[in-house]
Amino acid sequence: MTRTILRGRVLSFVSEPQGIDDTASYRYFADGMVVIADGKVASVGDFDAGVVGDAEIIDHRPHLILPGFIDLHLHYVQSQMIASYAGSLLEWLNTYTFVEEQKFSQQGHAGAVASAFYDELIRNGTTTAVAYCSEPSAFGRCLFRRGRKAQYADGGRQGDDGSQCARSALRHGPIRL
Repeated sequence: MTRTILRGRVLSFVSEPQGIDDTASYRYFADGMVVIADGKVASVGDFDAGVVGDAEIIDHRPHLILPGFIDLHLHYVQSQMIASYAGSLLEWLNTYTFVEEQKFSQQGHAGAVASAFYDELIRNGTTTAVAYCSEPSAFGRCLFRRGRKAQYADGGRQGDDGSQCARSALRHGPIRL
């Protein structure tokens, strides 16, 4: 069994906070540790040098260690045009969205965007996401080529009028990195 210990300030929620003073909804450890055994979180608590043994310690002090973030709605095919300005929704769709989505028919484009997309999710601490795309089969192939343990949702396709036609959205469940 391989063990890794992340050491630092640890914040973990145990229930939904009912207000700003709801200190029972979370656990905070000023000098905490997250024990990972065989790739899974085994325990969270105060740092205890007595349980370290042969585990690798990754010291993140004084930084804060949090559980993975969840993004419930993002568009994989639009990740290259984030924050692109337009005066109206129709202008934004015609100027950026439809142009960007057409690029996914080019050889290698979906794979390159998938790599950048997943790297950015992980870099920002997002471990679970519901990602929508205009070409689910190409998205799924690129996702699995990345070697991630994941599921993908058949999030829909673009209709002739440009509307999102949600067909069996979340049929397979959310993407889990």
